[in-house]
Amino acid sequence: MTREEKVFSVVIPAYGDGELWKTAIDSVLMQDYPSIELVFADDGTPGFDKEAVQQYISKGKHDNLIRCSVIHQAQNLGTVRNLREAHGQCSGTYLTHMAMDDAYCDASVLSRYAKALEEKKEDVLGIYAKSLICDEELNPVGTVSFDVEKAEAMNSMTAIQQFGELTHYCCIHMGATAFVREEFMHHKDFDTDFRLIEDWPFFLKATRQGKRFQFYPFDAIFYRNGGVTDAAFDSPVKKICCRDHIRLYEKLILPYLQLLPWREKLQVYGKYAKDRMDMERIFGALSGWSFVQKLQMGIKYFPAHLGVWIKRRKKLWILWLVGTVVILGSGSVLGALIYSVVLLLAHWLREKGLRWRDAR
Repeated sequence: MTREEKVFSVVIPAYGDGELWKTAIDSVLMQDYPSIELVFADDGTPGFDKEAVQQYISKGKHDNLIRCSVIHQAQNLGTVRNLREAHGQCSGTYLTHMAMDDAYCDASVLSRYAKALEEKKEDVLGIYAKSLICDEELNPVGTVSFDVEKAEAMNSMTAIQQFGELTHYCCIHMGATAFVREEFMHHKDFDTDFRLIEDWPFFLKATRQGKRFQFYPFDAIFYRNGGVTDAAFDSPVKKICCRDHIRLYEKLILPYLQLLPWREKLQVYGKYAKDRMDMERIFGALSGWSFVQKLQMGIKYFPAHLGVWIKRRKKLWILWLVGTVVILGSGSVLGALIYSVVLLLAHWLREKGLRWRDAR
């Protein structure tokens, strides 16, 4: 094998000030894998110093870094489009991604990825390892960013069974996942219907199309907890992230609930209904569905929808039940009806008021 064969492309997407990217780059440059291609992709950070990044890489590189690209987008494209632009610069046999504030655990991570990719079965699209949650100084806090027992159990699942697990939440960490690049690109790259969430849509599509992901129990990534999905609700990116979240359910999960057992269908739809109600109370309309589509799904999965509605309005139900019983006890059916209408109207006005307040 020559140095030009089996190149490992490492993509580091970046945005924001600070110098956390130096730790990420250092951890790539220290890898013992013989042929590495590094693509650093800044997503339109104001004042980004492209030359400083290039000089830092040149100063610290070793002979195994055979190619390097530093990209600076003219404007902020969002995570998905920035990564797709970076993929256009990649030419390696293998491909992996790492956030600018993370780092590899040791010098052998890429070599372990490559060995696992050489050994994987044909129906396995990607392999993934452990990502260790760390503090701001990248000191591990003793936990892993996903359920290791579930990851090990998923190794024996079919692709559709893995899809079922992924409908609940993204239980695979893209930052600790590696691919054969041509196989990754065959799945049409990350979905541009989303702006900030690239990993969960990709895993859902791949598993639904019959591809599995295999877990290997070695430490791969030091992971600074956080990111756009954990951003504060008053942050500028949160609304975009929430819209991506609802769109993901409506495009990639709910249309395929027939693949799941009935109980799981109700659980997944209930999670979607709760998330949509909670998020739309803050940000207003996020759903891409029409009123008719929402009504049809609400009727189809009525038990789940009703359960969420009742759970979110416990006080309302208690007030209605107590008031109705008291009024009916006095013999006034009309009074009970009027009481119900007034209570619902007051609740609706309160919800509108809370939404208006939170939107400010």
